[in-house]
Amino acid sequence: MCTLNIGLVQINPVLGDFEQNLNKVLEVWTQVDGHSHIVILPELALCGFFPADLFFETDFLLNLNKTIKKLIEASENFNSTLIIGTPYFDRGLFNSAL
Repeated sequence: MCTLNIGLVQINPVLGDFEQNLNKVLEVWTQVDGHSHIVILPELALCGFFPADLFFETDFLLNLNKTIKKLIEASENFNSTLIIGTPYFDRGLFNSAL
């Protein structure tokens, strides 16, 4: 029987600091990549908690989407699958798991 290892990871993101939050995500993902098949991070790990009215700011949402694209590009360097909760803006704002 095969074993499925799931890593549940908590970080302390900074509200609106997309680059720092992305670096934290990549750092912890790197640490658990060889030990876990699936790595799960909490909602709002990329944008920080609690954005409230920043969801109405176009620049905030566009920066978040850029950060998501960087994360997707970086994912090619990992063996495990990352699941991260994040708002996603595309013809509307959606609460998503990517």
